[in-house]
Amino acid sequence: MDWSCALFCETMDSDSDNEETGMPPEALEADKINSLNLVPEKSKKKYELAYKSFMNWRNENGASSFSENLLLTYFGKLAERYKSSSLWTTYSMLRSMLNIHHNENIEKYSKLRAFLKSKSEGYHAKKAKIFTPSQINAFIDEAPDYTYLATKVALIMGIMGACRSNELYLMKMKDIQDITSGLLVSVPNTKTKIIRKFTVTGKFYEICKKYIAIRSNITAPLFFLNYHNGKCTHQRIGINKFSSMGKQIATYLNLSNPQLYSGHSFRRTSATLLVNEGGDITALKRRGGWRPRTVAEEYIDEPIQNKLDPPNKIVGTDFNLPALHQITDPIDHAECPVWDPRTGLLYFVDIHSGKIFSYDYTTKDIHSIKLNGEVAPVLPSKDPNKLIVGLNMSVTEVEWDGKDGNPSQKILTSIKTDQPGSRMNDGKVDEKGRVWIGSMGEETEDGILTPNSGALFKITKETVELPTPLIAPVNVSNGQAWNRANTKFYYIDSPTREIVEYDFDNEKGEISSRRVVFSLETHHLAGVPDGMTIDKDDNLWIALYGGGSVIKVNPSTGQLLQRIAIPAEAVTSATWGGPNLDILFVTTSRYSLTESQRLKQPAAGSVFAVTNLYTNGLPIFYADIV
Repeated sequence: MDWSCALFCETMDSDSDNEETGMPPEALEADKINSLNLVPEKSKKKYELAYKSFMNWRNENGASSFSENLLLTYFGKLAERYKSSSLWTTYSMLRSMLNIHHNENIEKYSKLRAFLKSKSEGYHAKKAKIFTPSQINAFIDEAPDYTYLATKVALIMGIMGACRSNELYLMKMKDIQDITSGLLVSVPNTKTKIIRKFTVTGKFYEICKKYIAIRSNITAPLFFLNYHNGKCTHQRIGINKFSSMGKQIATYLNLSNPQLYSGHSFRRTSATLLVNEGGDITALKRRGGWRPRTVAEEYIDEPIQNKLDPPNKIVGTDFNLPALHQITDPIDHAECPVWDPRTGLLYFVDIHSGKIFSYDYTTKDIHSIKLNGEVAPVLPSKDPNKLIVGLNMSVTEVEWDGKDGNPSQKILTSIKTDQPGSRMNDGKVDEKGRVWIGSMGEETEDGILTPNSGALFKITKETVELPTPLIAPVNVSNGQAWNRANTKFYYIDSPTREIVEYDFDNEKGEISSRRVVFSLETHHLAGVPDGMTIDKDDNLWIALYGGGSVIKVNPSTGQLLQRIAIPAEAVTSATWGGPNLDILFVTTSRYSLTESQRLKQPAAGSVFAVTNLYTNGLPIFYADIV
């Protein structure tokens, strides 16, 4: 038998199931006689001939059923020599005769009808319309959660996972796993019987978490429950409601012809956006579980434009969402990233190994050197080949061109402390070339800190041998930033879980009038603030160690503007870089993770580049203390 036609159509959607009538034999026989009498007398011979031809073919091929695949194969053979009109005539006659003689209703076979339609000259199947990225964002951002939260989550799941309405309908709570940096979603009930998995990150993750928190009070196993006026009920969302969600969204957005949007719009939108962002057919088939290439291509609204790497395509540029790229292999404790535009190098450190790394933005080459001790921070100086680094409790000048080799180093100053195990931690350079560098007490491998053992120091050419303590004592001196006008200084002492602001005198290098501008406690955020940077709009970008994310904060209003999920729980720092200062480089750690945690977070310890943030950083200043 030639099953190619059947296989071609196998992945097309169908909600039909075989049904039994339950009629007794004598009733069936009477019904058959009555039905035969309904066949036009002058056409009976044609009906009988069509039926006999099919039955002979069926017997020759050893088939015993009247399955849809069998009929697809039969009509596939007929299509080689019959015109479309003849195929439809044969279908009509067989429909009647199989119903009469065998009580088989082939009208329910939607794939068969779709195949016959595809053979009609000039026929173009009606396809559900797709949503554009701007329309998706408009609905997610503007539609009130009080009414549309469940619909938003269905839209997110439908697009991120290329889910059918039936797959959303059958989705269970156990299929949703919170991995801190996002959701890992499994789709076990697929038509191909192969489990698909996808992730939900960024602002979509936040929307889904809100829904999960609301429905967590109900123990029903199904994920999607009826949602009304900000609350979930015990009743599941019906499959027909999923099918109508596309129209509901289109109606809310006042799109033309909302009736052309359906639940199938989610799946088609997913395919189209993935391909428009460069995903190839392999990525497309994997995303949606499509098997034949031809079927996968049917879901694309536009032809393939290019062939780029498939990861992160759906949450890429067209969605106006951040795109995340892992640019290094994991190390133990990546920290203190800083971009030097003169060389096109990103510097960062692995604190506990004593290594300083350079990442070449153009060539992607990575080089490193090793110092004897714990190293943090690393700060470019006025000389492009010299770095100012914290080494244990000293401030050291390291001469290095960013390539492999033997660097020279010179200790500029050592800060005495009565706390053994203390070390330098984070630092920045202000507009005048002054170095602001902070320290912390001893930290054990399980994260236990010696409290109130650190300080923030200022170092100038005049005070290099005796640095000036500005803030003391502190627990863990961490992120620092100045606003664009150099009138405000922002500072983090990590265990306080606060970001504080000081008035800043740029000429004197002095700070005053401390005030809290943001609290993780108030915003119910996990982890502690770690490294920090600032953008051209004076918004702070703060790494959350233990919070698996970078947050964007307006320090003037205290508003949390954005949260970017990072696939590592311990996010250590962030800095702006790239030729246009529009790439946010983010460092992470695996130092305190257990073996099982490392298996769940394989990218922990890597450096990431976050693009598509629609802002730029401020240029760095160079240390001038020698």
